[in-house]
Amino acid sequence: MFEKFSLPSPLTMLIFLLQRCLQLLVLLISVLSYLDLWDPICKKSFPHLMKRFSKLYNGRMHKEKETLFRNMKDFADPSGKLHLLEIGVGTGTNFKFYPSGSRGGAYYFIEHVAADRSTWTYFWQQICDPAWGYLGEGCSVLRETWKDLENAEFSKLNLQHMAAPLVVPVVCPHIYGYAMK
Repeated sequence: MFEKFSLPSPLTMLIFLLQRCLQLLVLLISVLSYLDLWDPICKKSFPHLMKRFSKLYNGRMHKEKETLFRNMKDFADPSGKLHLLEIGVGTGTNFKFYPSGSRGGAYYFIEHVAADRSTWTYFWQQICDPAWGYLGEGCSVLRETWKDLENAEFSKLNLQHMAAPLVVPVVCPHIYGYAMK
């Protein structure tokens, strides 16, 4: 006579609530963006956020960066001069790993990427990506940058995937390594 009614689990309710919060945030940012009000806000606040985040990020990633940049002198020219070019230096957090007086020679990279598509992290990345793009000045947590590197026809590509020891799970999937043309 009566149908059995079951309440959703607390986890289901939490996911639903978080999705609605992010949708509200994206809606607010979308309206501000449409009115050309978001860009000035983001241009002023993003550098301050990146400066703070960079300190935390580098504290957690210091060991990985030391490992990554350890072989940098192997790419010096015959005279011993090392040429470096960093694309997107941001707040300059990698400069301390470079030998003094160096410029361009090998392409080193370390960045967050999309998680494996079969994981919960990827699920959350899909939910967060629209808001992430607005908050991160066009940054995406769904980029599969390793595919671009693999297709770039480098003569040598040393690429590794890792889970960075960060607090925010959607940016834990990383790639790092170096490439030579």
